[in-house]
Amino acid sequence: MKTSRYNHFLPRGDGKVIAFNCRTGGLALMEEAKYQDYCHLVSHAEKIESLSRENRYGELISKLKAGRFLVEDQEDEVAQLELKNRLDRFDTSLLGLIIAPTLACNFKCEYCFEEVKKGHMSDQTVQALIDYVRDKAKGLKLFSCTWYGGEPLLRMDLIEKLSHAFMDMCREHQVAYGAAVMSNGYLLTGEMASRLKGLQVSGVQVCLDGPQRVQDVKRPLANGKGSYETIVRNLIEVKDILEINLRINVDRTTTKEDFVELLDDLEKNQLKEKIKLFFGNVEAANEVCINIAENCYDNKAFSKVEVLLHKIALDRGFTLEKLPAPLTFYCCAQSINSHIVDPQGKLYKCFNDVGIEERSCGDVRSQQDPFHPNLFPFLNWNPFKNESCRECSVLPLCMGGCPHRIVFRKERQENNCDSWKFNLEDMLEIVCQSRLRARAKAKERSHHG
Repeated sequence: MKTSRYNHFLPRGDGKVIAFNCRTGGLALMEEAKYQDYCHLVSHAEKIESLSRENRYGELISKLKAGRFLVEDQEDEVAQLELKNRLDRFDTSLLGLIIAPTLACNFKCEYCFEEVKKGHMSDQTVQALIDYVRDKAKGLKLFSCTWYGGEPLLRMDLIEKLSHAFMDMCREHQVAYGAAVMSNGYLLTGEMASRLKGLQVSGVQVCLDGPQRVQDVKRPLANGKGSYETIVRNLIEVKDILEINLRINVDRTTTKEDFVELLDDLEKNQLKEKIKLFFGNVEAANEVCINIAENCYDNKAFSKVEVLLHKIALDRGFTLEKLPAPLTFYCCAQSINSHIVDPQGKLYKCFNDVGIEERSCGDVRSQQDPFHPNLFPFLNWNPFKNESCRECSVLPLCMGGCPHRIVFRKERQENNCDSWKFNLEDMLEIVCQSRLRARAKAKERSHHG
């Protein structure tokens, strides 16, 4: 036996040690004495098998093996991870589509790369998309659909038409189906949420940039009026209908005071127990949003801000969405059976390219060509070819980071590492505290129940 290369141990200073394995996501809180036993095992690796028969070490070794903190001597974890990466990326039994029924939007955000894009999906394109999914349905196990825009709820009629067709096909071919929505939240009333739930939409991602005085400047309506009050009112209506993931966009203009003020307002409106928070690093992803580049964090700088904001939210009792979880690949851009579909039926591999036709990698009306010049670089990109990635102890959480930055923006790999590379230990402490508090709350509720 040997120790996994993806182990991380973090002494807390209270007689406990956080144990985390990046490959399995295994997380445990160990007694300091057990951690010292683990250290003894590490220093006597050649004796682990014989030590496993001793009462002192037997149970510990069994648990370490179950969480894959200990692996067999012959195991090549990097090679196994690479094989799993390839198997999952080229698995055609899973279909993932992010569909923009429209690129029109009722907002005029100061940094939005979709600012100049318009268009709605025609009846002909709707039918072509249905035919595209039907052609794939027979061999599928799972079809995952995300509604996106623009603002997708501007064309709820198209969402309903497509959803009914998708659900019927999935029932016919016994394919598991699930859906989600990415919305600015302005049209997301309780009535709208109920309609979405009836279409097997389980959750919604809504963005806020801060409290009202910030949100209404950065993310105003297209007519210049504020958006914040309506969004919060809608979240109150929706909170018991759909799961709400609240993305808070962060750049160098975001202040601690802004964030605290937003949390105050969410708590005042009894949303604290009903939403999951996560933080989005605003990027100057293409030429349209170059004007905001000076306000954007790189990943390393963002990782520090992310820890600060998580600590504040945790101290206030909010539920945090971001947890360290293993990936087999970074995003849909690397999956052969995942695409973003624009209103014209064009296929893309990245949100940043949607609506830029020269970045399209195909069309729902034609056979997919894996050697298409806008598709092949994503499918061919392999973080395991990079020595720093192969040797990295957090590779399973990052899988090389954003492929778009490497393939099209030609950034250096060292600038592409995910924030876990820089803040894992701090975030593990936050996750540990969050789980301990959740456990204490559950225990308290059971006593009162």
